[in-house]
Amino acid sequence: MEGKSRREAEIILNQKSSFPIHASPEKVRHLNEHEVLVQFCMDQELVQILEEFKNLQGFELKNQSYLEVFKKMGRFALKELKKKKGIQSSSSSPKSTPPAELNQVPNLTKFNPNSRYISKPLKTLLWQRQDGKCAYTDPKTHTKCGSRYALQVEHIEPFALGGLTAPENLELLCPAHNQLRATQRYGEEKMRKYVG
Repeated sequence: MEGKSRREAEIILNQKSSFPIHASPEKVRHLNEHEVLVQFCMDQELVQILEEFKNLQGFELKNQSYLEVFKKMGRFALKELKKKKGIQSSSSSPKSTPPAELNQVPNLTKFNPNSRYISKPLKTLLWQRQDGKCAYTDPKTHTKCGSRYALQVEHIEPFALGGLTAPENLELLCPAHNQLRATQRYGEEKMRKYVG
């Protein structure tokens, strides 16, 4: 192993071993209310991304752990995604918005309720009004979904059936409940060709 770096030596030894180490499935374990242990194997692409991010951040992340790099990257990505989706930062909580103002569309110069297009200000209003959560409520248990995953802006009364593109006729739904609503409205047979 002379002349080899530690990384190169580890790779060679693992390849020659009778019991080589292979990537195991991800593991997630809650340690306490503040910490979660996440174990996974990073591929070389992710290692390079992390190192490049550390280098671009310069001195700020020079000797930081991967945990700190992931936190910094996560905050950066979240900020950019919120900006792209038109969501305000958590410092301006939607709960502080008076109910009367929730259906007023801010800075909307061209609002066409007969168009399928949903403008960025209208999307921002929905995100604020629903606190960035799925609006679906189970009709039997009256339990709200509350998912924040891949939310989609949808017409309550479908646009195809004459529903308007207006704040009172729009809501955020997670993919599962969006699909459920479509199936309930249009039927399983029609939706089968869209759902795969």
